[in-house]
Amino acid sequence: MIMPHYIRWKSVASKLFKLRYINVRKFSQERSLEENAEILRILLGCSHEESSDILSKNVPLQKLDHGVLERSIQMLKKFGIQPEEIKERPQVMFIHPATIEHHSMVLEEGGFQKISVTLLTSYFQIIKKRISLLKAHKLISAETDVLESFLSYLEPIPAHISPISHDAFKTDSTMFRNVYDAVLRHYLMWRLEIGPEELNRICRTHARIKHRSLRHLRRTLQILEEDLGFTKEKICKNGYLIHSHPDNVLNTLQNIESLGGMEIKSVLEKYPKIAMVSTDTLIKTNQYLKEFGIPDSAIQRCMHIFTLSSESVRQRLKNLKEVPEFEPLSSHPRILRLVHYQHKALTRLDYLQEQRVRCASLHLLSAPRAYFEKYTNIGEDRTRGLDIVHYLGDTLGISSSVLRKDLSHHNLWYHVPLLVVSTTLNFLLDKGFTKEEVGNNIQLLLYPRERVEQELEMLPKREEIVQAQELCSQKTGEVPAITPNIRLALCLYYIERVHHFSGDGIWSGREGETEPTNFEVTFAAPKQQRASQISVIEDRVKNRLSALERQ
Repeated sequence: MIMPHYIRWKSVASKLFKLRYINVRKFSQERSLEENAEILRILLGCSHEESSDILSKNVPLQKLDHGVLERSIQMLKKFGIQPEEIKERPQVMFIHPATIEHHSMVLEEGGFQKISVTLLTSYFQIIKKRISLLKAHKLISAETDVLESFLSYLEPIPAHISPISHDAFKTDSTMFRNVYDAVLRHYLMWRLEIGPEELNRICRTHARIKHRSLRHLRRTLQILEEDLGFTKEKICKNGYLIHSHPDNVLNTLQNIESLGGMEIKSVLEKYPKIAMVSTDTLIKTNQYLKEFGIPDSAIQRCMHIFTLSSESVRQRLKNLKEVPEFEPLSSHPRILRLVHYQHKALTRLDYLQEQRVRCASLHLLSAPRAYFEKYTNIGEDRTRGLDIVHYLGDTLGISSSVLRKDLSHHNLWYHVPLLVVSTTLNFLLDKGFTKEEVGNNIQLLLYPRERVEQELEMLPKREEIVQAQELCSQKTGEVPAITPNIRLALCLYYIERVHHFSGDGIWSGREGETEPTNFEVTFAAPKQQRASQISVIEDRVKNRLSALERQ
């Protein structure tokens, strides 16, 4: 059994997800179009016809998130760009607001006198021009020393650090970008106390550093060291921190006290990547987790959940209730792994169902690929029972040690899916049996709900029970009632009696499996034993079929 590189989603759950996604996406696009038109009318002073014309001629604006569009327009205005300029060149609104901010600030730091729509839409072409050409077009003042202009936005270089060489940039024949790169590299090397090789590695991995504002870099490093207490080594190890937005980090520290029961400063120290997430997203995600009843202990086991968008987290939490295999895991301490890796988990679940593998544990669905491929290559359809023990312990209030001891009396309990256990338990509780009564007959939960329901209905009609009740009635004059505990015990007895108390009753209801128990156990055996075991099973099945035909 080999895991394919691409798996088509065929299960009913996946088809429902895809269908719903298409409908939601269509509705979202229509709503986004109306909201974006309203934003253009409010922020740019457009008439209804103008906003419709802009959106119809610029399709990407129709799909752009209204919040991003609003921030982009506000950022353009912040750098002195008038609404009329934006309406003439609406393509500038395609640029992300953070990109507008950084590019504008870099141009300002290099001596550009005015930020325009043309400069932003042609940013990467502009910075490759020679300084002399930029001055000739009066984009930069003729008296401006671009190198000194960049350096003026940074803290003074310590005396023991060699200053950047002016000789290489003494003429205006140098490209604007080369001057910026030289200042950026010189600053980061002395500020972080690293060599050119280490800086190359960081910039290669985190390319966005190359177009960051020097003012933002300066403030970011100051906040990371002074407010969060990060060492230079830690900053270099987590190079993405260098291009985090200083205002966002400060807002997070000031407006969020804790996440998942941990102080925010400790969270950022232990999980620095969370510093890259906007403060609003962190607040919303934390709110959604609380609304869905996720305890702090579970959140602390998967703090990386905060690196997802808040809407993704909300939707994935809702999905937990809609996938039958996920629903019993909702109280699991590691449930957020199913949220964080939900797309991977759904794909794996579909693949396992196609291969008729039913024991899909939470760990298996969210584990690294190597572990999953090893599991599928071995071919065993079983778990370690962790999910079942936790689910029953949380629902019935029984300790894990007692549960394992009672369940282990059934030699095949590791081969029962959690969904079977939860479905049967919910059925019995709905029928009026108490948690204590179910706990006293815990092994009954290993059997399919249909089989348990069938046996409970047949129980009062069984000849042995009818005769026993009649005998008692003759002696005492009363028909003894069967207590719930005895009913469940008798139900388990009659289910297994058909299978000679071998435990094979758990396979009841598995469509298309002639000898499922032996087949499942065979998969769990070493590879060298499989051929001989399968041969024995096949002979046994043939003998049984022949006996049935003779009857």
